[in-house]
Amino acid sequence: MALRVGARESLNTQLEHLQMKYVGTGHADTTKYEWLCNQRRDSFASYIGHESMLHYFAIAQNESIARVRVGCLDKMARPCGDAPEVPANTLQLAVAKQAEASEEMDVS
Repeated sequence: MALRVGARESLNTQLEHLQMKYVGTGHADTTKYEWLCNQRRDSFASYIGHESMLHYFAIAQNESIARVRVGCLDKMARPCGDAPEVPANTLQLAVAKQAEASEEMDVS
């Protein structure tokens, strides 16, 4: 099924809007680490929000519900551990791209 050009542009516009509005949807420059952190944070937030899941985890771990809740909150701070180190040249390229983008916006 082929999409018309207008429909394809509309889908891309909607996707860009969602990516700007919601952090967890990612974007073209999202790293695997960032995507995985967002996914795990969403999971822990869901566990905390659903009381039955907390009960299940508490029974399985033989802990109180409050301890399981606090454990989930602690894991939300850094769900995947420390961020991987970025090579220096990659960081310099990202800074250069941001500088170019800000210059283009100033000119417009």
